[in-house]
Amino acid sequence: MAAFPIKSNLDLKVDVLYDLALNGPMHFTAIMYKAKIDGLILKKHLGFLAQNNLVEKQAVTKTETLYAITERGEKSLKWPSEIKALKMGNQCPQLLQEV
Repeated sequence: MAAFPIKSNLDLKVDVLYDLALNGPMHFTAIMYKAKIDGLILKKHLGFLAQNNLVEKQAVTKTETLYAITERGEKSLKWPSEIKALKMGNQCPQLLQEV
């Protein structure tokens, strides 16, 4: 069993989205190693992300599937950094205007 760092559920999902945004469509195993997430946990998080239209499955062949970030997924990437800035006491006018 691989020793991956302990991360929050939000951090895991953001890592997956970030890796897909940077690298384009990827295989399950590639995401697993890039984001440093255990396969069973990644499966759960990819299911959540796909269910919420943040990631889409792309069937290349019957046995080959790629995962890609959607436009909604790309838009959602700005929120975690803005939320962290708010927690640190910095002002985020864009975030406050959208709420």
